[in-house]
Amino acid sequence: MATLTAVYLVLGGYLAVARNDAIQGVVMIVGVIVMIYFVIKSPEVGGLSHGLSHLKAINPSLTAAWPGWHFEGSGFTAFLSSPGVELLGLVLLTSLGALAHPKMVHKFYAMKDDTVVRQAIVISTLFAFLMTFGAYFTGSLSHLFPQVAPLAAAKNFDAIMPTVINVALPSTVVVVVLLLVLSASMSTLASLVMVSASVVTVDFVRDELKPDMSKTAVVTLMRVLVVVFILLSVLLAQAKIAIIITMMAISWGVVSGAFLGPFIWGLYWRRVGKAAAWSGIVMGTGFTLLVGWHYAWNAGYMPVISAIAMLLSLAIVPLVALVTKPASDGCIAAAFGDAAAAVPTPTPGRAPEREPGLEPEPAPEPELALDPALEPETV
Repeated sequence: MATLTAVYLVLGGYLAVARNDAIQGVVMIVGVIVMIYFVIKSPEVGGLSHGLSHLKAINPSLTAAWPGWHFEGSGFTAFLSSPGVELLGLVLLTSLGALAHPKMVHKFYAMKDDTVVRQAIVISTLFAFLMTFGAYFTGSLSHLFPQVAPLAAAKNFDAIMPTVINVALPSTVVVVVLLLVLSASMSTLASLVMVSASVVTVDFVRDELKPDMSKTAVVTLMRVLVVVFILLSVLLAQAKIAIIITMMAISWGVVSGAFLGPFIWGLYWRRVGKAAAWSGIVMGTGFTLLVGWHYAWNAGYMPVISAIAMLLSLAIVPLVALVTKPASDGCIAAAFGDAAAAVPTPTPGRAPEREPGLEPEPAPEPELALDPALEPETV
């Protein structure tokens, strides 16, 4: 998987990522539909109606529209431990929080025009609904498989879905589901590696260290970094470091909490300036790290902590923007593509402020039409 990802990234760049994501998306759609069908038809489930009634007989909460909000005890720890709060935090983190991830923002800015954006809104919403429904629905039906009980008792949660798939699906169909998993993994790996390589090359090396770097050198360095980052991911995966899962939970929370507020408000409100953006970054990052450290980076609490950090970032950015200086007119013009923003409406008795280099050129002096009789003779 890593080798294939490296090949099409190095040879094709971002265009190859976009095209492969489209192909992998189709594979994922087919795989999820096939998986849901065979899990429902398996003898352990016995059809949709029988499966739901059996789940309700085991525990009525398994078929509830939303888990209970009951709190065991009082205080913030009881809030983090509530089943309803845990699910809400997970849903917010994996839906709203994903909007602020660099790999997603990278793709947003690669869209061709507004027509593509409108199409992507519908397609991505339907795709996300199918993926999340398939994951949550088949996960809930796993309670009906006798082979899952020992795994749940041993807290070996990573082996539950592979066990369900091996029991419920024919061997030939398992290959399709395996392709589904590989497609999702390759898509995520390619997006993360592409963003990481471009950030190091363009934002750090070219913009900060070597401004005169040629385009060929930029592309070459990005290709080298793509290979390096993929090799690092393979080494980390082979090492099977237990802390990686916790690091993933922390990174989702830090990135989403830090950038969601500045990104969302910065897209739609011109009042957001540097101070407002930094307030969201500091609030989201600080809350996630401090509270996460207080609870010893508990993986069960981190989705809720991260979701709260996102909401705090969304809340503090507009408040700070109201009492601080907005971005300069030139910055607004460059960000929103509005040339009129570079020339603000003057306040009575005060000359408008202008960014350096944006001063209007003086009007050319009119040419004087001389009478031919007065023109000097050519020697």
